[in-house]
Amino acid sequence: MRLCFLVEEQYRHDGMPLEVIHQLRAWDHQVDVVWPGRSLIRISEAIQAGSHDAWVLKTVSGGPGLTLLEAAASVGLTTVNDVRAIRGVRDKALAAVIARSKGLPVPVTYAAARPEEFAEIPEAEFPLVVKPADGSSGRAVRLVATPDRLPVPVAPGGPDAPDGPHGGLLIAQPYVPNSGTDLKVYSVAGELYATERCSPLHPAHAVRERQVPLTLEVARITAEIGDVFGLDLYGVDILLGPDGPVIVDINDFPSFRQVPDAVARVSAAVLDLARHGTRGRDASVGEASVREVSVGATSVREAREAREAREASVREAAPAAPAAPFTVQPLPRPARPRGVDRRRPVRICLLTADPGHPLLAAVTGLLTPEHQVETLDPGAEGPGPELSSLADVYLLKARTPRALALAALLEEHGAPVLNSAAATARCQDRVEMAAVARADGLPFAGTRFVATLGELAAEGGPAGPLVIKSRFSRRRDLVTRADSAVQLRELAADWPEEPVVVQEFTVNSGWDHKLWVVDGQLFAALRRSELAPDGRGPTLPLPVGELPASWTAAALRVGEVFGLEVYGVDLLDAGGGAPLIVDINAFPGIRGQAGAPEALAALALRTAVSGRTGSAAERKVPQVSEK
Repeated sequence: MRLCFLVEEQYRHDGMPLEVIHQLRAWDHQVDVVWPGRSLIRISEAIQAGSHDAWVLKTVSGGPGLTLLEAAASVGLTTVNDVRAIRGVRDKALAAVIARSKGLPVPVTYAAARPEEFAEIPEAEFPLVVKPADGSSGRAVRLVATPDRLPVPVAPGGPDAPDGPHGGLLIAQPYVPNSGTDLKVYSVAGELYATERCSPLHPAHAVRERQVPLTLEVARITAEIGDVFGLDLYGVDILLGPDGPVIVDINDFPSFRQVPDAVARVSAAVLDLARHGTRGRDASVGEASVREVSVGATSVREAREAREAREASVREAAPAAPAAPFTVQPLPRPARPRGVDRRRPVRICLLTADPGHPLLAAVTGLLTPEHQVETLDPGAEGPGPELSSLADVYLLKARTPRALALAALLEEHGAPVLNSAAATARCQDRVEMAAVARADGLPFAGTRFVATLGELAAEGGPAGPLVIKSRFSRRRDLVTRADSAVQLRELAADWPEEPVVVQEFTVNSGWDHKLWVVDGQLFAALRRSELAPDGRGPTLPLPVGELPASWTAAALRVGEVFGLEVYGVDLLDAGGGAPLIVDINAFPGIRGQAGAPEALAALALRTAVSGRTGSAAERKVPQVSEK
């Protein structure tokens, strides 16, 4: 592909985007770089339809690069991010209005050309945070304790005057009490990462910048920002105030610091957006005119259709990232009864992109004679579920960020979800999975986290065979065995930036023991391991009654520890009949198990009638932070 990067002078030595440019060139893509602040550009010829697959902007607020990006969009070129989305967040006053109008948690915002005008704000609103409406990188952010401490008026024509080089509109927001730590959440085409850092308002508060776990509430807020503004690559500054998360800043194309293998992920996202088009501003933000504007080579409608189609595609030279979480409009929480009327049919909704899956199809067949079964695809575009008319129970047979965000939203509005969004998310991160399991004493395989497969290969040859898996469970993730330094280097050549977990290989028969649990009822089978010399083979029946008591106890305990109702546990015989858990899956396929569809149908009906999930899901799960 042919790409053009607009890089402002301020970022000429910055790793983001320069390392992305190097990565794309290493993947044999043509990348031109334009330096708007220090070069003569013959724009009438440089910006032409068909000249590049996409133009990418990394520039400061108020810099000349945005004008050039708008020129590229005007001739039909794809821009990353969508140029209208960038305008919406570069102006912090405008961003605050848009966000609050969509129900996002943004402080009350005041605007003025001169700081002394903020003295008219009621004293009860102080302290105030005052900053330029076009600021970036924490520039000129001030905490003003009382009205008498507002900055003195500036001289006309001075550097900070409205007509000066650092002047312009100012905004003020009431200070949100917090710990002195900012939460920065990055979205790479829908994949979310949270980091914490020291607040610019509390420089004396020592905070080590690091990646931290992401709560579902913060993830949902971050996802909604992308949907409202039409952003694909962005960052959000969030404070955890006394009333919950509060948005204090939104940035297009941020630094992505502390994001695992950020360069490869951002590079892959740029390629994907260049191929399929950015999503652009939500039509509800720009009203009718937005629906008529072209984004790159496609209309808004076509861009949205392309985005849905690309969720199943694989990026060139890099692993695919999941799509952005589900789009919903905030609504008041409706009152929900504790249970449903046993005398009326029950509404069961399948949260899945594949209602024809054998397990779900069988459950649907058992329920539909008397009850209503409907499907909601978390990946489909649209306004989101009707929150004023919820189903009696939702079965979550999907694991994408969109699906988890949707499930969390439904739970917040009182709907029971099997399995819960939190329990499902816990099984996606193999680092957290191992930490939670081992903290409770479950016989889980020793697991080590390595930031990238390239780093693992650089450690040299393994002392013995290793099992290597992608840290984050997803379709087409990495699960393999490596016995030598040569094999590690070969893997690293294909997956250099992949975050991985490493487990010592346990000598076994080559057969995985697959145990499935539905509402406390056990099912089992033997399946040829994908790590066996001959690869994955057939699945054989395994009577539950033949399993050792320690195995069934471990499988049932997993449900209690992780808060799962429908799940699978992969075990190996570690020797002497001792079980070793190597993986846990939320809502697996459970194919070919007599009685499993009936157990799931009964669980769905019981949950719908009671209006709540079972006791396993209500247990407190150990809170484990990644170190």
